[in-house]
Amino acid sequence: TVPYLDLVWDRQFTEAKKKGKDFFTTLMDFEEKNSFYKVLLPHVEGLTKKVKDFYFSCPGLAISTAIKKDIGLYIENFSGTPYSSEENEILRRFAKVFQQTYTRFLDLKKAEAQTRESQIQLSLERVRARSLAMKSSDELHEVLAVLFRQFDDLGIQPVNVFLSLFDKEKRTLTYRASGKSGKRMPGKQVVEVDSMEAIKALYDKWLNGNSDNVELIFFPKEVLPQLFGIFSETFSTMPKADRMGPEDFPEGGYSIAGYTPFGYLGYDHQRQATEEEQEILARFCTEFTRVYQRFLDLTNAEAQAREAQIETALERVRSRSMAMHKSEELADLSLELVKQVQALGVDTWFCAFNIYDDDSKGSLEWGSNGQGTFPKYRTPREGIFLRYYEAGQRGETLLINEIGEDECPAHYDYLCTLPGVGEQLLKMKDEGIPFPTSQIDHVAFFKYGYVLFITYEPSPESHEIFKRFAKVFEQTYTRFLDLQKAENQAREAQIEAALEKVRSSMMAMHKTEELHLVLKTLFEQMQSLGLEFQGSAIIIYDENLAAEHWMIGFSGEFPESYKLPYSEHPYCADMVKAWQKGVPFQEFFFEGELKVEYAKWALENSDFKHMPPEFKKEMLDPARLVLSEVFNKYGMLEIMGHEPLPKATVDILKRFSKVFEQSYTRFLDLKKAEAQAKEAQIEAALEKVRSASLAMHQSKDLHNVLVMLYNQLDALGLKMHSAQISESIEDPKAIHSWIVTNGAVYPEQVHIPFSKNIYFKRIREAVTNGESFYTLKLSKQQKDKHFHHIFDNSSLKNVPQERKDLIFSSPGLGTSNAMGKYTSLSIMRYDGILYSEEENEIIKRFAKVFEQSYTRFLDIQKAE
Repeated sequence: TVPYLDLVWDRQFTEAKKKGKDFFTTLMDFEEKNSFYKVLLPHVEGLTKKVKDFYFSCPGLAISTAIKKDIGLYIENFSGTPYSSEENEILRRFAKVFQQTYTRFLDLKKAEAQTRESQIQLSLERVRARSLAMKSSDELHEVLAVLFRQFDDLGIQPVNVFLSLFDKEKRTLTYRASGKSGKRMPGKQVVEVDSMEAIKALYDKWLNGNSDNVELIFFPKEVLPQLFGIFSETFSTMPKADRMGPEDFPEGGYSIAGYTPFGYLGYDHQRQATEEEQEILARFCTEFTRVYQRFLDLTNAEAQAREAQIETALERVRSRSMAMHKSEELADLSLELVKQVQALGVDTWFCAFNIYDDDSKGSLEWGSNGQGTFPKYRTPREGIFLRYYEAGQRGETLLINEIGEDECPAHYDYLCTLPGVGEQLLKMKDEGIPFPTSQIDHVAFFKYGYVLFITYEPSPESHEIFKRFAKVFEQTYTRFLDLQKAENQAREAQIEAALEKVRSSMMAMHKTEELHLVLKTLFEQMQSLGLEFQGSAIIIYDENLAAEHWMIGFSGEFPESYKLPYSEHPYCADMVKAWQKGVPFQEFFFEGELKVEYAKWALENSDFKHMPPEFKKEMLDPARLVLSEVFNKYGMLEIMGHEPLPKATVDILKRFSKVFEQSYTRFLDLKKAEAQAKEAQIEAALEKVRSASLAMHQSKDLHNVLVMLYNQLDALGLKMHSAQISESIEDPKAIHSWIVTNGAVYPEQVHIPFSKNIYFKRIREAVTNGESFYTLKLSKQQKDKHFHHIFDNSSLKNVPQERKDLIFSSPGLGTSNAMGKYTSLSIMRYDGILYSEEENEIIKRFAKVFEQSYTRFLDIQKAE
């Protein structure tokens, strides 16, 4: 840990964090670097002189720093040469990964703290429970025994636990100790406060009411004989193995004493206590203070104390059950039940809730042995379970069933064969946890089932307690059912709202290109419902069984759809067959060689080759990917994850798939309407060209037709830089054309002599082969060569310079050429991009119409 030193890197880091930057670099020459290290290195521990000399001898320092939410990750070299952008990008990626790691570290740290707090709370609860069970002051030594075990469980591992209760009037203390084994040690010893200076000092501090204090007292080994002599009466009553003596503290002993209003509660150790251990002791003292005060108030009211204890246990079970929001939490409640029953002094082996449901063949059960919870399992309506069920149906409130030593082994052999509970019991057996050799089942019934308490010994005094627990659970389970119903309604409303947003997005669609917005809304709403997935896809099949994928996940939303041709690969074939058969849902376990093989094929033979690297990496990973597929009329909705989906999630996906089916139907309707509108627009444009042709009365009017043709193509959205009409290529030396640019025609026909460049070679090739249509793409170099020839050898040399600048500054040439009997129509764009298939079909139709116009032009020309 290094303090903030206001060095250049410190300032850069602080400024970057302040401005929200995620990356910066630092460069230092030799002198700057040495100044930097002169300030920094004194604060870095463990550096040898050799290392420091190396730092100061290097020529410079280059640092790249990537910043994330909680961490900064930097790399440095001593050459002073900055890292490349590629290396910096690698650093950014490592920083992102380490941020995830650090987030997990924080989560683990928090979990560990919570676990530790739970351990302490459980220990406090055990001490509290044992203290509340006291009927006389003579039982305080039993509390010490419990306290000793809790300190052991918490890792403190004291030599001895003691309780010193002061009497101010008599100036004495009553001393109780647990001994080295922490066992139940009867007896107590009254000692004069003035018998030892250390005891008197401790008493004086207690009189001052230092309620927040934990006293740390060290007894040198020289005074230990005197100390143990004072308390010899206490230790003499203990078995020899449990007695303490000076030999247990060869280097001297520590007494860690926590203040209470009645005296001190603490322990003896060979070492000093840590801050955490002092805090734990203080908490135990606080709890002991409460418990002991309550004990003093209730010593003459044992029955009331017991009732309060039972009600507290019931309230804890009630509170825990009232906090339930999911049926799965009944397992945790069963653990709480064990704790509370055991806290009441009932030695139970197992507790469970058995809930009747709609299945006539069995019931659902959640159980705990006090050391952990069993996942939900089902008990059949046979044998012992049928007997318990029928007793409940008869209206019994409590059934006692003793399973003796002769029956118990066979009983557990049977239980181990049952799904769910059997696996858990066998696991316990493997862990060395023995099954009871005999037991007593206490079955307390309530409206929805029963609560099972298994004890080792008869416990008649607990029968009413068991009934009360069952009654409490009936009340809380009734509320739980109400909550569950309300949650189901709220969940349904949430799902319906999400579906409605998808429907609204669908209804707002006015153009086919807006389909991706509907898909984005669909994916967002799926995520808003908490559906977890690695990735998700909408897959649509065409008449050739080729698939079009829209995807989200892995690296986020993919910007476009991806085409995938049909393949005989088992993955494709399996999906297509399921879709054709109308299967509503299936899961495909995609892993190993099958997955890698398919991924290689798809990445080579489809648009998947353009996928983001993260997705490609996932595809090529042989690890299992579970594909959960909900089919619809047009294809499927697919969820990609590592585990099968729960039924509730599948049901939600089916509903989303149905809404998407409606969306895609609307998309197809829009697509059809757009095609019809586009066709009407094209036909109207062609009709205008025809009308311009019919309006010709002189051959010079051909210019009007050329302009009309250009303008109509432009109105249809074709990106053009020029249109060229050429007469049939009969002249082997030149091409004769009319050229239209920006809606204006050159005033006279242009005669361009042939050359050997690729443009003219392609024209000759098309004429020779009798082609009716061809496209041509020229690089910038090829395009420039072609136009230099034109400008140097035709009347186009007089073209305005700004037009020439546009042509020569453009990246290339893309042209589509439709060949007719008398003419050819060439449409050009200077960005080097070829026209789409749809645009080429429009160009062909215009070429055909102009061919008719040119026929009329020839007739007029002949007449003239």
